[in-house]
Parts: sequence; structure tokens; C-alpha cells
Amino acid sequence: MTLVDGLEPSDERKSRAVELRFFGGLNGEETAAVLNVSVDTVMRDWKLAKAWLLRELRGGPPRAGGA
Repeated sequence: MTLVDGLEPSDERKSRAVELRFFGGLNGEETAAVLNVSVDTVMRDWKLAKAWLLRELRGGPPRAGGA
């Protein structure tokens, strides 16, 4: 299980954006085209996913609601 797998239950689109951008090497426009969303949405998802990943790597407290 990877960190990205832990993100998927809370938001599959953010998880997919991380996979495409980080592991797939796609830029924001390419990721938006694959996900069929706007570039702004991809960038917002990317920013939130990075914050989530950073918190996980630092061993931060779990979010309210158990996610």
C-alpha cells in the first residue's frame, strides 16, 4: 500500500491527479484533459493532495471523521 492509496478513499480524483502528475509526469493541462476537468480544478486538487501527503509523511494527526 502506498501513500496515494490512502488518499483514494477520501477523494479518488485527487488520488488520480497525484498518480498522473507525479508518477505519470503529466503537466496540469494534460492531467486536466485525462480527468476531463479544468486546469484550475487539477491545480486545486494537486495543492490539497500535496498538503495531505505532507501531513501523512510527517505523521500528522488523522483528520476528523477518520479519513
